[in-house]
Amino acid sequence: LYNDSGYVKARGLAPVMFRYTEKQPRIEMPKGIKIYFYDNRQNETSTLTANFAKRDEASKIMEARNNVVVRNSKGDQLNTEKLIWNESTGKFSSDVFVKITTAAEVIMGDGFEANEDFTHYRILHPKGKLEIKNPDTLAGSN
Repeated sequence: LYNDSGYVKARGLAPVMFRYTEKQPRIEMPKGIKIYFYDNRQNETSTLTANFAKRDEASKIMEARNNVVVRNSKGDQLNTEKLIWNESTGKFSSDVFVKITTAAEVIMGDGFEANEDFTHYRILHPKGKLEIKNPDTLAGSN
């Protein structure tokens, strides 16, 4: 469980967990992890699954790897091979290829930032063909 100001913010489940206490205290979950994220009313806002994860105890940063999937309550889904969760800032990030699937579109690119409920996100270097439905609504258009 991850608590903040008396509220459960996240709950993680892992079939195997190793805790290392020497030199660099960390936790490793070599057989995968599933994390449920909650708002202040204890409503589930998003989930994260991965085939491997490790958490640095000092920095409170978790790295998830291999078949990482994040889903929000709207059904949007992120797929990537590496994701960083900074517990202190409540942010997700990645520096590798990501794919976001929503009800309306599929967006791909390299690099990613989001809040931990995965409702606000941006791809740093989008890839692929983008369709602009109304170019007159773009900033700077005449």
